[in-house]
Amino acid sequence: DNGPVCSTGFYEKSKYILVCFEKGDFAGVTKDFDETMKKQLPPEKLKEVWNMINQQAGIYIKFSTMEDTIYQQYKIVYMTCIFQNAKLKLKTVFNTECQVAGLFFVPENEPKL
Repeated sequence: DNGPVCSTGFYEKSKYILVCFEKGDFAGVTKDFDETMKKQLPPEKLKEVWNMINQQAGIYIKFSTMEDTIYQQYKIVYMTCIFQNAKLKLKTVFNTECQVAGLFFVPENEPKL
């Protein structure tokens, strides 16, 4: 089994999320969220998370690499994001309906699931 299949690719969805973060379009980040994620991470909470990351890691500069893996029924995309003072990975977890079921900024060297 190679996980869920989407009409819009997982990488495109992940890039869209990052572009929305960069533009401050936190409602846009939630576009593909499942119901649980919409409740747990509304736009105002995402704004807090992004501001906290910018305080700790510095200003976002660009992303460098993308990779993906399958974990149970989930597809997970990792984007390495370069900030002024640190590299973090944006970890986006997609469910079988191609919705975002998890969204995390994790240390660059965190082992993949």
